[in-house]
Amino acid sequence: MNGPGHRLLGMASALELADLAGWPLLQTAGAVAIAGITAHGRTSPDVDQFDIWRHWLGRLFPAGWREHRGTTHWWGWQALGAALLACGWLAARTYAPAWASWWWLPGAVLVGWTSHLVGDALFGLGKGIPLRANGDGHVGLMCFKVGGRLEQATTWVVLPLALAFQAWLVTGGHAADAVTAALALLPRT
Repeated sequence: MNGPGHRLLGMASALELADLAGWPLLQTAGAVAIAGITAHGRTSPDVDQFDIWRHWLGRLFPAGWREHRGTTHWWGWQALGAALLACGWLAARTYAPAWASWWWLPGAVLVGWTSHLVGDALFGLGKGIPLRANGDGHVGLMCFKVGGRLEQATTWVVLPLALAFQAWLVTGGHAADAVTAALALLPRT
């Protein structure tokens, strides 16, 4: 999936989570921004395309694990992150309730990373995401081409409309506010 598509999918995913969780507007906006930032680029699973991975972090892993859509795109990291997040939230809620109110921050990062994997499983003809931690056994629909017409339509029509509709719902049906909010979230090229 292309960069703007990853960001929009991350933002739409975070907006849905925030709506389901009943978060206040400021917390929702923060989660949407964080998920959008962590859904693409150096703060996403695509870190494997940048020097920080190739020259520093990637050296912690065997050579075969360092390729694009390798170990950074493994679904198990999100599963582990979700389990740790749930355990941390439960512990904080039980022993330090003030800290439990901050669980949404790592949750928004997790939503950004997870939405990235969903996008790559859908768009990425022939590659998908790895089934195993070493980057082998790629799975996913893998039938939609990156940069193809369906991806372009998804990125520039479907996801912006979904964001606008979600924002409309979250703001209580104030259509003008929702459209303004959705337009402000669109990537600039």
